[in-house]
Amino acid sequence: QGALDAYAKRQFPDAAAAAFAKDASVSVVISAEKLNLKNYWSGQWTSQWVVALGGGGATLAGEVKVHGHYFEDGNVQLVTEKKFAPAPVAAVAAKVCEEIERMEGSVQEGLEAMYSSMSEDTFKAMRRVMPITRTKMNWSLSDVKLKQNLTAKR
Repeated sequence: QGALDAYAKRQFPDAAAAAFAKDASVSVVISAEKLNLKNYWSGQWTSQWVVALGGGGATLAGEVKVHGHYFEDGNVQLVTEKKFAPAPVAAVAAKVCEEIERMEGSVQEGLEAMYSSMSEDTFKAMRRVMPITRTKMNWSLSDVKLKQNLTAKR
């Protein structure tokens, strides 16, 4: 628990982390949330890990869930989840925490890569195609004014 608390405090300020032993395994849960409601965003990070002990060794498996929410003038959410297959790990608390940090770091690196290419890839695909008039659509016009506007430009 001490090694886990040190990792969680270093990685996620104000995180809650707990380790529970049951039978031949140790379950680890890390949960962090950051709210900034005056700037219209919030984010949540939750990871669950199982250290299975047996056969003279240990394996670590788990999953990370991330939920980001931005809601000024709309509602944009990022929800992602990554599962990690069992991997061998030394059955020492510090080594388990190092492996969790490495695995969670790969999720953060993936998110960084996605964000850096988002304006090129994702937003480009979301843009509206221009109408046949090749002018931007004025969405505040009523249907009648819109029809008149399109007819006049042809």
